[in-house]
Amino acid sequence: MVLRDAGAALYNVETTFGNHLYVRPMHEGLAAVEEPTGWGFVDSANRFVIEPAFRWVGDFSEGRAEVETAEGMGVINRDGDYIVPAVYDSVEYDSRSGKTWAWQGTECFLFDYEGHAVECDAVYPPPCVEEMC
Repeated sequence: MVLRDAGAALYNVETTFGNHLYVRPMHEGLAAVEEPTGWGFVDSANRFVIEPAFRWVGDFSEGRAEVETAEGMGVINRDGDYIVPAVYDSVEYDSRSGKTWAWQGTECFLFDYEGHAVECDAVYPPPCVEEMC
């Protein structure tokens, strides 16, 4: 009994992600990789899409990823452009709503999907400790 078609090997794509310090699983076609210069993102052919210049990166979700630089945390798009500048102590992107929460000291800020500041309201209460907001 043949369980696998001989031609099936044509559909197996193996990409070697060697020569990186660390590689995380792909999300939205991009894998976060760590280099001596920092974290960046590669595509399925192991080509850099976003150069490794970040202290830390989150995985992409709905076209957005949280990043950390020496200046602070922010959110980038798949082109590596900042949606929320990396100047905050902490950021949290919510892919369900497309909103990003950012904290600077005890101040809490809210941004829409495009990175425009919006007011906090009852629909989008801050996901932070009440004393901080």
